[in-house]
Amino acid sequence: MQIPRRKTPFSSSPEAFAIMKSRKNNNLPIFVVVFSIFLFGIFMYNEDVKSIAEFPFSSSPKAQELREEQETKQSSSVSKQSDSVSEIPNRVSLSATSRTQLEETQLENPVSEETQEPVELKTIMEEKDEDLDKKIEVNEEDDMEEIELPPEDCDLFNGDWVFDPVTHPLYKEDECEFLTAQVTCMRNGRKDSLYQHWRWQPRDCNLPKFNARLLLEKLRNKRLMFVGDSLNRNQWESMICFAQSVIPPGRKTLVKNGSLSVFRIEDYNATVEFYWAPFLVESNSDDPLMHSIQNRIIVPKSIKKHGKNWIGVDYLIFNTYIWWMNTFNMKILRGSFDQGATEYDEIDRPLAYRKVMTTWAKWVDKNIDPNRTTVFFTSMSPLHIK
Repeated sequence: MQIPRRKTPFSSSPEAFAIMKSRKNNNLPIFVVVFSIFLFGIFMYNEDVKSIAEFPFSSSPKAQELREEQETKQSSSVSKQSDSVSEIPNRVSLSATSRTQLEETQLENPVSEETQEPVELKTIMEEKDEDLDKKIEVNEEDDMEEIELPPEDCDLFNGDWVFDPVTHPLYKEDECEFLTAQVTCMRNGRKDSLYQHWRWQPRDCNLPKFNARLLLEKLRNKRLMFVGDSLNRNQWESMICFAQSVIPPGRKTLVKNGSLSVFRIEDYNATVEFYWAPFLVESNSDDPLMHSIQNRIIVPKSIKKHGKNWIGVDYLIFNTYIWWMNTFNMKILRGSFDQGATEYDEIDRPLAYRKVMTTWAKWVDKNIDPNRTTVFFTSMSPLHIK
């Protein structure tokens, strides 16, 4: 006989089913917490396993040999680094057998890396600065080496133009920003550049090679001025191009003010100047820009207006030639331009030239101190197209 089951009072009621469902829902957060702890344990276990695997538990001879070999290699590399800084005081003595002796030595002679690196860097920089100074001194010595001047009895004007593609040209047209468009042959369409390789060679002696740095040293705290017509202006521009190649950017300026153009070299307190006066004396062609006048008139005895700009210059280089070549006779003004005179007389060109040169020579004798100022005069020169 089967004993009938005992039914609980809650088993068949809706309220009992709702209570049990609520209990199951309450157990869900507990399950999430337990599962999270389980994952965290696995993660920690894996990290521990990794650390344990790297720790040398084994004390077998083979493992010990591998460990000693690794320590020997590390000690050897540190020894090489120590040799490279052997000149540093209190350097660290390294042992090639074990790292223990290295640590003991560092405790006995505490030289930190923070102390070593600045000393080593300073030493290297000082050595580099010394090497750079030596190179600069060598370059300056090369630039400032003694130049052998030709003997005084050598006739510099007796010679020939020789073709020299090795040392000439001394500067290239596109490397000098101060050349005017009038004298830039290559820019104006000239095809060949061989004309730049010609050099003057005296027959009985040699001219020294041009040295720009030596020129600047000679010009230190001084003024060099070219005075005259466009041929002397060409010489002035060439002199600027010769000198500017050794002047740093920003340390050179060119200022034009009327008839006077001044090229200044800041580091040497020097100037290379040009003053426009095609006849040296006053004329109706004294405007530096508007001077292309066919009917040229001069005042042979009037030079003070120009001359006041030449006083105090250390080196004066005069010329007047090309502007005398357009007519057979020269027109001499009666009176002065300031008084509005317009009438003139015509005289032979050689006579007019003599009058102008006499006026110029008297001005030099009266206003130039030969102990301070050196005067040069350039006579006939090739034309621009030659």
